Amino acid sequence: MSTTNPINLPVLERFASISLAGLNAKAAMLTRLDNKYIVSLDVVAKALNHWEKQYDVLEIDQQRVFTYETCYFDDAQLSAYFDHHRGRRQRLKVRTRNYLDSQQCFLEIKLKDIRGVTIKKRMAYAPEEHGIISADGQQFIADVQQEKYQKQILQDLRATLHMRYKRITFVAKEGSERLT
Repeated sequence: MSTTNPINLPVLERFASISLAGLNAKAAMLTRLDNKYIVSLDVVAKALNHWEKQYDVLEIDQQRVFTYETCYFDDAQLSAYFDHHRGRRQRLKVRTRNYLDSQQCFLEIKLKDIRGVTIKKRMAYAPEEHGIISADGQQFIADVQQEKYQKQILQDLRATLHMRYKRITFVAKEGSERLT
C-alpha cells in the first residue's frame, strides 16, 4: 500500500484504513462532544505508535492526509467569536469548508445544546461559493437559527477568518470516537 503522506509520519502506513462511507456510517459526528488539544507533531508521532490497535485511519484514493480550506463568518461585532469565549449557551459558528481532496464543499453551522453538545447542520455548497454566503446559504442559516433558538442570533455575516490546513482522521475500531 502506497499512500500519500506529506506530513511524513511513516507510522501511518501501519494503520488499517477506513473509507469515507465507512467513517460516515460509524461516526458521522453531526451531534457530538468536542475536546480540543494543541500538541506538537513529535507528541502525535509518539502517540501514533500506541494507537494502531485501537484506531483506523481515513483513506480516500490512497491518501490519508487531507487538505481543508475553512472560512468562518461573523457579524461586525464578532458576536460568534465572543459568545464562544463567554461560554454562552445559545451560540453558533458559521463556516464554509472546502474539502479539497474529495472536492466537496459545505456550508456548516455548529450550535450548542443546553448540555454543551455540539450539533452540526450542513448543506452541500458549490466549491466556487466557498468563502461567501449565497442567498440559499442565508436562508439555510436563518432556518437553522429559527429551528434551534426560535430567533436570529447572528445576522449580516461576513467572512472573518480564512484557514488552510492538513488533517488526518482516526476512527476508533470500537465505538464511534473520532480523532482529527
